[in-house]
Amino acid sequence: MNDKYLKIVFSFLLIMFSLSAYSQKEYAGQINLYNDKGEKNGFWREQNNYRITELYYQNGIEDGLCRIYNIKGKLQYMGYYKKGEMSDIWYDFGDYGHLLSICKDFADNTIRISYNGGQTWWLHKYKCYYRSYYPNGNIEKEGMLLWTESPLMDDSVEYGEWKYYDENGNLIKTKFIDELGRSH
Repeated sequence: MNDKYLKIVFSFLLIMFSLSAYSQKEYAGQINLYNDKGEKNGFWREQNNYRITELYYQNGIEDGLCRIYNIKGKLQYMGYYKKGEMSDIWYDFGDYGHLLSICKDFADNTIRISYNGGQTWWLHKYKCYYRSYYPNGNIEKEGMLLWTESPLMDDSVEYGEWKYYDENGNLIKTKFIDELGRSH
């Protein structure tokens, strides 16, 4: 009776494995597709020398879940696009899978910032709420970021009220950063 049971289980697993492999082959033909206008549509998976990006498109516009992996295949960023704009919450992960930061409350920006004491003014395209974390999971700092390309790139700047915490989660400093980049 045990041999018969093992044969049934083995046969079942073999069938499931075969179906799974077959469905993956079928799925491979359903990614990285273009619509009849030549625009990216549906699920796309692209790779370059630095990262692997998995992203949904609708008629050539980013729309849906986005996951970005480093070249070693570890999840680096995850968030959502809505009609080509970052939306909901975006997560930034470290090399060990720990949460580095989040960005949320994305909006168009109307605040002009000066980088050289009022000589030249810059209007970043977007703003969002930003919070970074220590490796132990406690908040490191939080406040509003202004940015043009991505809140997680070097062109982002802190603006408004910012709170800074120690590694135990205790608030240690609050500062306000004005349009001239001065801290109060």
